[in-house]
Amino acid sequence: DLGDFTTVSNLAIPRLTALSPVNGAPDASWLSTANLNSPNGQAVTVLTASTDTLYVGGSFTSIAGLTLNHFAAFSLADKSLVPLDASLASSDTLTGIGATTTAIYVGGTFTAIDGDFRQNLGELSPVDGSLYAWNPSPDIGPSVVTLTDDYAFLGDSFRTFGQSPTNQPNGFFAAFSRAPQMLIKKSTLGNVQIDFTTGDRTDAVLQGTTNLASPVWSDIQAYGPGSPVSQVVPTTSPQQFFRVITH
Repeated sequence: DLGDFTTVSNLAIPRLTALSPVNGAPDASWLSTANLNSPNGQAVTVLTASTDTLYVGGSFTSIAGLTLNHFAAFSLADKSLVPLDASLASSDTLTGIGATTTAIYVGGTFTAIDGDFRQNLGELSPVDGSLYAWNPSPDIGPSVVTLTDDYAFLGDSFRTFGQSPTNQPNGFFAAFSRAPQMLIKKSTLGNVQIDFTTGDRTDAVLQGTTNLASPVWSDIQAYGPGSPVSQVVPTTSPQQFFRVITH
């Protein structure tokens, strides 16, 4: 449960708690850390969970005495605070979060996240909070982030991405593929350059084959999620084919 409350069932539990799905009573396993980990007098307005982590956002600027501007994460196993920091400014806002075990999508009003430029939307690693390369730059940060295995769906009053009218979405909705994207370019004689993003679901593997009729795909290189890659590969046949797969 989230909001701007200070008590739940006559117990002093400020702004964030867990409730029993059976009778709505405060979860006893949360109570031991609820006050310690409560936001500093400011509302929690957004929350989402992946398999083992709860992510929360709001107008708070610290939790448990630690400076955490608008974003924090808790272990669902023991309700402890997870050491992840989006490094937002205290004057920023956070409006939407979507998370999986490989990526955290964070939307709001900001110009930097994790110390690097991002306009209103960024993608972080759930391992250490480091920033992925994805950078759509909407004019308004999304308040709705919904993830499927293949897509990230975003909703709000945005009109443009990348500050370009040619990228104007249809209405207040946009969808981005979470799968790897690949572009093959000509390179130096005897080589080909392959530019791709690895996607955010899992590790990506660049593979090659010389025959599409009966292909035998060979691994060329494996990469972690969220990374842009430029790989120069020597050509070994009159025809050669490439693909990126995820495991």
